[in-house]
Amino acid sequence: MEATLNPGRTRLLAIEGELNTRYLQRKDEVRGMILALLSSNHIELLGPPGTAKSMLTYDFQSYLADADTMFFNWLLTKFTTVEEVMGPVSINSIKEDKYRRITTGKLPEARFAYLDEIYKANSPLLNSLLSILQERVFYNDGKQTVPLQMCVGSSNELPDEDEGLSALRDRFLLRYQVQYIQDAEVFHDLLWLNHNSKAVSQMPVDMLDTAIAEVTIMQLSIEAGGAIELAWSRLRDQGIVVSDRRFKAMIRVMAAESWLAGATEITAESLIVGENILWEQPKQYRDVKQIVRSCVDPNLAEAQEFLNAALEGLSALKAESSTPEEQIGTMRQVQTLLADCKTLAQTSSVAGITSMLQGVNDEILGIIMGGN
Repeated sequence: MEATLNPGRTRLLAIEGELNTRYLQRKDEVRGMILALLSSNHIELLGPPGTAKSMLTYDFQSYLADADTMFFNWLLTKFTTVEEVMGPVSINSIKEDKYRRITTGKLPEARFAYLDEIYKANSPLLNSLLSILQERVFYNDGKQTVPLQMCVGSSNELPDEDEGLSALRDRFLLRYQVQYIQDAEVFHDLLWLNHNSKAVSQMPVDMLDTAIAEVTIMQLSIEAGGAIELAWSRLRDQGIVVSDRRFKAMIRVMAAESWLAGATEITAESLIVGENILWEQPKQYRDVKQIVRSCVDPNLAEAQEFLNAALEGLSALKAESSTPEEQIGTMRQVQTLLADCKTLAQTSSVAGITSMLQGVNDEILGIIMGGN
């Protein structure tokens, strides 16, 4: 059953649409920000410098009313002190034989946070970060609840396994690999893009709180539960073991995805969010994506296989000197894949992959024509 659009949903979808016009090839990351916001989870943006991780985060923040007073942003280094993030120790508290920090304007009082280079966090800072991100508590001369709704953590690279930061990374439920633009036409559009245009109004706090409350009460449908169980089984068959906690936490993200689609319960289709939740190492992403899509829509998984094969052919052409015969052979292979993809039921997701396949075909044609 579908619900009519309410003001909160309408506003968030408008924000999403506007951000997508300013951040090309960042649709997944933009949707991830909104999912994290609605589900009260944290999001990791992993990618090289210059991929607009910080810019997107600050821009997203600007759509939240009163965010200036509720947002904490900090660039972490190995020299970052606890005082910089949690606040300085109160001299007056020491005089009273207590140890209390002045947290005004610091992470313990923030509703939204952005920690750039999150995996540069040092040991003294780590324990406080872990309790705030997971339990939403801060020990400040006693246990106090913090208002943190979501935290964006960005990094140019994953931490080394021996750095003891695996627990910190596990706090970030949603994970996105942010890449440089690969498509020549999209890069052309980027050069002429105006980042200053903004027409959508900020989202008031009460409207956001209502939206979060609506997401929180959504119930898991039988079909969605079955899709999750199928994904759990297929992932384990491939040797990909995901923690019970991560699967359980994913349900609320699925609720947010379902709510954005106008559903009144958590749908099986919303399992698609698992693409950016159920992988641990980047090398697992492709397999996880394939498995998740096969559990959501077998046609979607098959279309993704066609696209993967086409991209491999394109990469081979770019990586080495290919003969005209090899180029034509690759183009014919991609044209066959494109034709096969068009025979599938063209849901919106499959249609999107069909469009990408067409783009690969056009790029290969450009390579061939350029060589003549």
